[in-house]
Amino acid sequence: MSVKRLSVPELVGRALEGDRRAIGRMLTLIERGGEPADEITDLTHPATNGAHVVGITGAPGAGKSTLTGQLIRHLPTLGLKPAVLAVDPSSPLTGGAILGDRVRMDDVAGDGGFIRSVATRGHAGGLALSVPGSVRAFDACGFDPVLIETVGVGQVEVDVAGAADTTVVVVNPGWGDAVQANKAGLLEVADVFVINKADREGANDTRRDLELMLDLSHVSGHEDGTGYRPPILMTTATDGSGVEAMWEAVTAHRTHLEATGSLERRRAARFRYEVASRLTTRMERSIARSVDGLNPDGRSPATVAADLAADLLARTARVVLGSRAMGRLENKIALITGAARGQGAAEAARFIEEGATVVLTDVLDDLGRQTAAGLGERASYLHLDVSGPDQWQRVVDQVIADHGRLDVLVNNAGIFEVVDMENTSLDLWDTMVAINQTGVFLGMQTAARPMKEAGSGSIINISSVAGLSGTPICHAYGATKWAVRGMTKSAAMELAPHGVRVNSVHPGIIDTEMLQSFGGNIETIEQRIPLGRVAEATEVAEVVLFLASDEASYCTGHEFVVDGAMVA
Repeated sequence: MSVKRLSVPELVGRALEGDRRAIGRMLTLIERGGEPADEITDLTHPATNGAHVVGITGAPGAGKSTLTGQLIRHLPTLGLKPAVLAVDPSSPLTGGAILGDRVRMDDVAGDGGFIRSVATRGHAGGLALSVPGSVRAFDACGFDPVLIETVGVGQVEVDVAGAADTTVVVVNPGWGDAVQANKAGLLEVADVFVINKADREGANDTRRDLELMLDLSHVSGHEDGTGYRPPILMTTATDGSGVEAMWEAVTAHRTHLEATGSLERRRAARFRYEVASRLTTRMERSIARSVDGLNPDGRSPATVAADLAADLLARTARVVLGSRAMGRLENKIALITGAARGQGAAEAARFIEEGATVVLTDVLDDLGRQTAAGLGERASYLHLDVSGPDQWQRVVDQVIADHGRLDVLVNNAGIFEVVDMENTSLDLWDTMVAINQTGVFLGMQTAARPMKEAGSGSIINISSVAGLSGTPICHAYGATKWAVRGMTKSAAMELAPHGVRVNSVHPGIIDTEMLQSFGGNIETIEQRIPLGRVAEATEVAEVVLFLASDEASYCTGHEFVVDGAMVA
């Protein structure tokens, strides 16, 4: 079977057994990020063995790749099994990378080692965000040492030190005076200095400059603080001279780290940095979703930012409190109609936050796909006109084929129009009934079979306060919402013996696109509501979430009203 068809646990299992294709596929998923990469992290973390991670950095043209290639030749002779991450810079315009480091090492690939080229993807400091995950994967697969050969494109390109146990800084004769070296911060970064191309004129001058700076470091107390003075090695990568001595210096540095407890401290700092990076990435995605489509609304940018921050913190708290409060829909498969925007999109977002896999459906395909993409890998989109029985069957069959079951159905799709009885055309009546009423019936009918077979399920039908009281200005709409209320009760009684719950939710006036069809001034509308405001779509989504969860296990056949006391 192709490794592309393996599940993540199967893929990791094959990789840990030494399957090189599985290792390559695993690294690809790590580089792509997302849930598969997180799952790989969870599976490989317990299998790590503490491989020595060695960073090799320096200015472009210093010969880092050639030097790394010579190391790959040398290390197997010592009984070691090296792996290399060769990090190349990405174009700031296209995101592409030449991956030339791999080209320069290609002639030494194999021999039990593994070479992988990755691109920075614009990450500041020259290291790809996937590097910690790739290092962990190599370690779990039995590679030791793991070499990170990274681009150096300026004085501040020293991030490799944060990812490695031992950092080797490669310089060349004529590299620059000692003051420039100090500006680059290399004294704080380098654990081993290597003067490559030592057969060239000026190599001894470069060594003298480095020794001088190390002497100044001793005077300043930096060396006393670390108890370690970086050695300076001379190499010529083209013929491999000096490589053995270089590796001996790297090994001696690890011995020093272990003896002083510094190795444990460095790895703890690396762990903290990776966790912080993952948190930052998650927050940046949340921020991007929050500001997407944001338009001026009279509030100042400072006020908008403060409001969004409060909302993000509240959402984060719900997720972080998660495993105690979370998992309300863990591993459940949900189908939500009319989910491209508004209330349906809000329901989908909350379901995702609480662990569900959600299939969003709508007739607004471009917007639906965009909404699903913004919710992450556990969200997908399918086209569905709820008035078509064949379309319902196709969608439910697809959900079962993809996920094996259907746990939750939210019949959210609906249309609204303000028209009194005398002016309601038969065409409008038929359209309203087809979508708001028949669509709900077809959804319940189609979902009932797989839910009955599973012996459990929750169907939530979105009705309205118009299904609880008279609505003189939207006759057809009110009629369909009363019908939804009645169908819900009948279906609940019919499906209860099979473990399937059916409830209806009756929102009042909600701040969605549909509100614009209601007409009138928003302040006038709010005066009719005892709570004095319209509801947010998320407030309805919380009630729908409750009914979808096992917390509502004894709730079926009833109306749940979200209206600010409009019909109290």
